[in-house]
Amino acid sequence: MIFVLAATALGSPLYPRELETLSGAPCAPACTVCHDTNRGGSGTVVQPFGRAMEDRGMGGGTDRGSVASAYTALIDDAVDSDDDGTPDEEALAHGVDPSSGDPFCGVEAPTYGCLSHVPTAPGLGLLVALGLAARRRRGQSRSGGSWNQGASAL
Repeated sequence: MIFVLAATALGSPLYPRELETLSGAPCAPACTVCHDTNRGGSGTVVQPFGRAMEDRGMGGGTDRGSVASAYTALIDDAVDSDDDGTPDEEALAHGVDPSSGDPFCGVEAPTYGCLSHVPTAPGLGLLVALGLAARRRRGQSRSGGSWNQGASAL
């Protein structure tokens, strides 16, 4: 029996996880941070970030070491692929595609208001409402039922 494996089939799945680890991203970036589609493949690196990584020595196949060395060079060179003022490594660390500025970790968190720094989670609004109601109830029982008096006790 003879088995043949294609190198490109092995390389692509490794690179997003390697970038996630190197950058501290909240999830693995989509293949489209480098490629034209999520299928990836040889000859499809067309995004500015992917080209910047290739320019700094990232190779194809399964060479994860080339990803690490290219990423280090990218940081040293303070590359900003989309010229938005945010270096690529900072964009990745926040789950943002360095070529487009689009989030790659699911739904984008709010960018304004008191919850803008809290990651979104199912039921978060309900939890906040229940917490506020419990605090209000505690404040009313201590102060004879007035919300204003109870609020000063918090």
